[in-house]
Amino acid sequence: MPNEQDVFFKKFTKRNPLPDQSVEALLDLFPRVLVTPHVGSNTDEALSNMIETSYDNFYQVLETGQYDNLI
Repeated sequence: MPNEQDVFFKKFTKRNPLPDQSVEALLDLFPRVLVTPHVGSNTDEALSNMIETSYDNFYQVLETGQYDNLI
């Protein structure tokens, strides 16, 4: 969701509507919907892989001045 920081962990009422009207329309259709952020990368395996890749990149930069995952 674009600009999710404007929505998550905030309290909204009808007098104080959501900043994104499309999200508000969806919630009006399904009043018992719980909207949560995407946390697909928040697993032990994913975090371990991100840390390992970061260390590998850091080591490559120290040794060669370059790294494989350059964006």
